[in-house]
Amino acid sequence: RIATMVNAGTRRVTLMRTLIGRHPNAPGEVAVGIGLRCAHDPSTGGMVVTHVLPGGPADLSGHVFVGDELVTVDGMPVKEMHHEDAGVLLSGEANTAVTIELQAT
Repeated sequence: RIATMVNAGTRRVTLMRTLIGRHPNAPGEVAVGIGLRCAHDPSTGGMVVTHVLPGGPADLSGHVFVGDELVTVDGMPVKEMHHEDAGVLLSGEANTAVTIELQAT
């Protein structure tokens, strides 16, 4: 994991996707990701971190917190994006890197 400051309050974090358990919407399938959940914030149009899975890559990085706004995933802006679409960007194959940019709120 690599974390850099972009500017005051904004962090860019590179994490390795990993197997994080059973897929919540597809029983029998394994979920791969970085161990966070997001939801759309209608007041800002942004995507907000609502849960950080204990022991997951996001948690272990020490740089991802509930309440952070998710700004980009691999350089793609996620503002106004549906949370399921952002989830697709965050998931992928195990042992592949994803870079997220977060804004402290």
